[in-house]
Amino acid sequence: MVPRVIAKLRNDQDGASTTEYAIIMALIAGAILLGTDAMRFVAEGAFRRSAVALGAPAEAASPRLDSINKPTVTPEAPTLLTAALPPLHAFAWGVLIAAVALIGHNRYRKWHARRAVTEIDCPVETKPEPPTNPNFKKRQEIQRVLLRNFDDVLQCRIEARHVMSRKLRTVEPTTSINDLKAMMETEGFHHLLVMKKDKLLGIISDRDIANRNGRRASDIMTPQPKTIFPDTLLSHAITLALHWRISGVPVVENDQVKGILTTTDMLMTLQCLMQLLERANADALSASNSATGAGSGVGLPAPTQSVITPSMPDTVTTPVVC
Repeated sequence: MVPRVIAKLRNDQDGASTTEYAIIMALIAGAILLGTDAMRFVAEGAFRRSAVALGAPAEAASPRLDSINKPTVTPEAPTLLTAALPPLHAFAWGVLIAAVALIGHNRYRKWHARRAVTEIDCPVETKPEPPTNPNFKKRQEIQRVLLRNFDDVLQCRIEARHVMSRKLRTVEPTTSINDLKAMMETEGFHHLLVMKKDKLLGIISDRDIANRNGRRASDIMTPQPKTIFPDTLLSHAITLALHWRISGVPVVENDQVKGILTTTDMLMTLQCLMQLLERANADALSASNSATGAGSGVGLPAPTQSVITPSMPDTVTTPVVC
């Protein structure tokens, strides 16, 4: 058992392996010393009892006399500390007690640190979103689209058309700032497209309204915004948004706006992907555990047509706040 403890302390990565290794060595040395001394005390006691049972010798039975035949004064019986704990033994016991205290304190600190990390990492249980929430509907649609195109997902070919928001809110360049604020507050939009005769002129985000000064939409909009095509890979769209530090990218095809890809859409896609992969991994593990004689390798299950409702349309039509 001791070698296993020493090996564990050597491989400990908590930063206190050297200290604990020295302490455990001191514990072993002290335990050997005290154990040897205890065995000596037991042996001496056994010999004394045997001598008494067989008859004590003369010098032990009669008092000891000095040179003038007077009995010597018998010294007082030694106390427990002076007889059983000479200086070396007292030092050994002190080392043992100090070592146990240090190890206990170190373990308590580690336990307290692990508990603090666990409390930080534990996800807070949130209330489930009602089905009427646009985010709930959007998440359900993204999951269905990803399941329908699961082969493209495995090949990292998720396109903008798969996850973009299709409900848009457009305004004229002459729309006042107060009207823009009212639209965002009442309708829940975070991005407004500035258009004139079906031509995209610019884009306005909630940050533009809060940080820019102006009287009309044309004063605070971002002119000639960056756009992507419906078949643009999601990874390329994310790279574009990160490079230009924008939160919304209009999706344009044949000079017509088809939708907008926002950071909310990207985060929901990541969430749905994680949930699908976790579900697929759990299904594969349960299948491999239930099967007898199956191999140890676990792979993602191939998507089946039964997962998707046959009546699901190819396009997403549910209004989503963007």
